[in-house]
Amino acid sequence: MARCRSWLPGEATALTLTMSHMRDSLLTAEQVADLLGVPRSWVYEQSRRGTIPTVTLGRYRRYRREAIEEWLREIERHSGAPVRG
Repeated sequence: MARCRSWLPGEATALTLTMSHMRDSLLTAEQVADLLGVPRSWVYEQSRRGTIPTVTLGRYRRYRREAIEEWLREIERHSGAPVRG
């Protein structure tokens, strides 16, 4: 595998920080279930229905923490009841 040598100073660090942030902000169904206090099967069902924001990576489903938090805020705004968390 050839290495790319066109990096400018600081670019590798910026890319590493971006990838690290992306990895930290992507959650598994298990993590979302724990966060919401629901079964993992519920998270998968909502993903299939298109109810919960989902990132599909081939056969894998991941969830952006920021998108889940915004989704909860929207539910809270429309229901009039605060979402605990």
